[in-house]
Amino acid sequence: MPVLMDVGNLSISPALQNLPFNPLTDFAPVAMVGYWPHLQVTSIKVPANTVAELIAWAKEQKGKANYAVAAGVGSATHLAGVVFATRAGIQWGNVPYKGGAQAITDLIGGQVDVTFNGMVATLPHVKSGTIKLSAEVLRIAALPDVRDRLTALGADPSPMSPVEFGAWLKAEVAAMAEIVEEDKITVE
Repeated sequence: MPVLMDVGNLSISPALQNLPFNPLTDFAPVAMVGYWPHLQVTSIKVPANTVAELIAWAKEQKGKANYAVAAGVGSATHLAGVVFATRAGIQWGNVPYKGGAQAITDLIGGQVDVTFNGMVATLPHVKSGTIKLSAEVLRIAALPDVRDRLTALGADPSPMSPVEFGAWLKAEVAAMAEIVEEDKITVE
């Protein structure tokens, strides 16, 4: 029986807990339909308009900067913040939320500085000017073919064969396990 699902948590969960199934061997990948990206967005109160400015600002905060974790510890949004911080050489705290709506509300209100959230739910707030997207991403999103796809679908179509999708999933499971292990992430 075919199952259509979000593989984000399916690729992260094996690194966090013992599952009663193995996502690499108990499922047969059929196809990847599309990839719904997360956007890194900042509060308008954060004095940064580019990724480089955000990194510089976060370093100046000396661990006081934070990011909203829209789907809780161990989620894709949590690991996105961990990966960004590790690669950028910054330290910031995470503020866990039960969902993206409250995280976005608090980002708009300036209670949190940054979040990584699903594009479909986040883009309307970027368009309204209540939160900021980096200048680099805005330039890419303004390209006609990219803009049309992003606006119409809210996704980046990523057609893959079963073999390609299986290899992609295997790589994602390994990458998420590495992030979880390096940052010693646990769930309660």
